[in-house]
Amino acid sequence: MGNAGRLCLSVTVRFARLFMAKKMNEGKGRREALRCLKRHLVRSIFRTLKGRDACHPTINSAAPELHPVAA
Repeated sequence: MGNAGRLCLSVTVRFARLFMAKKMNEGKGRREALRCLKRHLVRSIFRTLKGRDACHPTINSAAPELHPVAA
């Protein structure tokens, strides 16, 4: 793994530890804090993928004649 990969991994691990500590300080248990972390990461990934759709149109939008719009 290159230096950039190590940096990303260390930032991600550091973020996860800080996020878990913050949630546990809010009164959540370890399992609930981990659940919150997973939700946060999934939402972040989903937003990233959803944003890519605008840049990468689907096959259906590239072929509008296959899906006529009712006038």
